[in-house]
Amino acid sequence: MSLETRGNRKTEIEYHSSIIEFDNGEIFNPPLSDDADSSSSASSSTIRLGHGNQKHDIIKACFLSGLGAEIAGDTTVASMRKNSMEGIATRARYVAFRIFTDAVARKNDGDPNVSS
Repeated sequence: MSLETRGNRKTEIEYHSSIIEFDNGEIFNPPLSDDADSSSSASSSTIRLGHGNQKHDIIKACFLSGLGAEIAGDTTVASMRKNSMEGIATRARYVAFRIFTDAVARKNDGDPNVSS
């Protein structure tokens, strides 16, 4: 819920979202509306990775270790999301990315990171 103020009038704006929680701790949150920004397609819905989810814990640990001990101690991961794979275009981009990653890994003796 948010509060919008115009002059002396206050308007409450209530937002209800359709959220689905899966058994594995992932939370599906569909796009807000059909008239979303053109840079984000209709298949741009995301899945929230909840605390305690294995993927969440692994990514959080890697992220915090990459920051270093000094900064990681003062860092709080508020939320984590991953792209939904519900759209055919999204799946195609993912498959293309995986093919490219595998090709780079073969070229770099198992390291999929692109380096100059």
